[in-house]
Amino acid sequence: MSHHDVISGALLRSRGVTKGELATLLRRQHLFRAHRDVYFTTDRPTQRGIWLAAVLHCGKGALLGFESAAVLRQILRAELGRPHVVVAHRRITKPPASIRVHRSRTLRDEDYDVVDDIPVTSLFRTYDDLARRVSDRTLKAALRDGEYRYNLDVAELRETSRTPRLRRFLAAYVPGQGKGESEAERLFLELRARSTLPAPEGQRKTAGGRVDFLWPQLGLIVEIDGYAAHRGRIAHRDDLRRDRQNLRTGRITLRFAWGDLSETPGEVVADLNNAHRLLLGSPWSSHMAT
Repeated sequence: MSHHDVISGALLRSRGVTKGELATLLRRQHLFRAHRDVYFTTDRPTQRGIWLAAVLHCGKGALLGFESAAVLRQILRAELGRPHVVVAHRRITKPPASIRVHRSRTLRDEDYDVVDDIPVTSLFRTYDDLARRVSDRTLKAALRDGEYRYNLDVAELRETSRTPRLRRFLAAYVPGQGKGESEAERLFLELRARSTLPAPEGQRKTAGGRVDFLWPQLGLIVEIDGYAAHRGRIAHRDDLRRDRQNLRTGRITLRFAWGDLSETPGEVVADLNNAHRLLLGSPWSSHMAT
C-alpha cells in the first residue's frame, strides 16, 4: 500500500513487478519517477508526498527534519523549498540536488518519530535542529506554536537540548504564552484591517452571551475558537446554541480557528469582505440596536 501517492521500488518488487512492467507503468504514466527507486502514483504529488519520497530515497533510518519537519508538525509555516532530510553520518554519499540532506553523528532512538506516515525527527530534535538555522523571531513563534499544539514542556526541552543556542534562548524565554485566544484575536484584528469591515466592538454581551467581536449596525458576530475552550461535544453544542440565539435577534456568526487565521489569512479576509457586502444589503442591518 502506498502513502501520500508514493511507492518505493522495493515495495513494487515485493509485489512481483518486473523491470519491464515498471518501464511500461512509467511509459504509460501510471507511475511517475520521484527519485531513484521511488515513484509517485500521480503527476501532482502533495507536499507530504514530496517529503515522503525524499525520505524514502535517502534510505533506512532517514528522517524528515529541520524546517520541513517543523512545517509538518505545524510549528512553522514558511518553508516550501527543497525537503530537508536528516540521515546518519555518511549513510548517503551523493544526494540529489532536489533534497537538502543533513548528515548527523547523533541520531538517537528518541530522535525518531512518525507523523502522518512520514518518518520525522521528534519534536525536541526538531527544535534542536531548527535553532541552528532560523531567526530568534521564528524560533519564538515555533515555541509558542509548540506550547499551543503539543503542550510543549519548555523546561524539559531546555534540560535535554543538545544545541547551545536553543539552551541560551530558552533561558530567557517565558513559557505559558502559546498561541492562546488573545494572540489569535490580535491576529484576527490585523486581518480585519485588511478587509472592508470597519473596526468592531470587542467582548460585547449578546442574546447568546459574550462574543469576541461585534458589528452592531451590520448584525455580524465573529468568534475566535481556541481549541482548549471549544473542544468536546458539550462545548460544540453550546456554540451552536449560542449562534442560534443570536440569529433570532438578526445577528449572524462567523467562526474562525487559529489555523484559519495563520494558514489561510487570504480566505479569512475574503470571507469578511463577502459578509460585509451581503450584510450591507440586508433588511435589518441599518436597524440593529447597539
